[in-house]
Amino acid sequence: MNPARSQEIDLGFVNWGKDLGLFEGAIIVECKSSTDPTTSPETSWFIDKIRRKHQKNGVLFSLNGITGNQEDKKCAHDIILRAFIQEGIMVFVITRVEILSIKSSEDLIELIRKKFTKLVFEEDIFYS
Repeated sequence: MNPARSQEIDLGFVNWGKDLGLFEGAIIVECKSSTDPTTSPETSWFIDKIRRKHQKNGVLFSLNGITGNQEDKKCAHDIILRAFIQEGIMVFVITRVEILSIKSSEDLIELIRKKFTKLVFEEDIFYS
């Protein structure tokens, strides 16, 4: 919680090692456990938290993904893609299925690397 009690960050960390070298600065993490996909306003609010900390990287653990879909790139998908294209802010969405497939830190690193590659080179959101 910030001093004004207007903004809460679920988790934040700095990648001091080489494993996630694709990240510069801090990584801001948001966790959503709703039975519904994370909405556009919720996604926008998370990206705003990243902006307010003057950072460029975020991981959104959303058990049921985000609104919209890969084909139409609308709703929360659009919010994430616009933040990347316009500001270079990278948000990687990790779903329940993906969380359950992670058996080691290496699995998490590989998943994030795939998501990074998909976002940077295809301007799209990767789901495994």
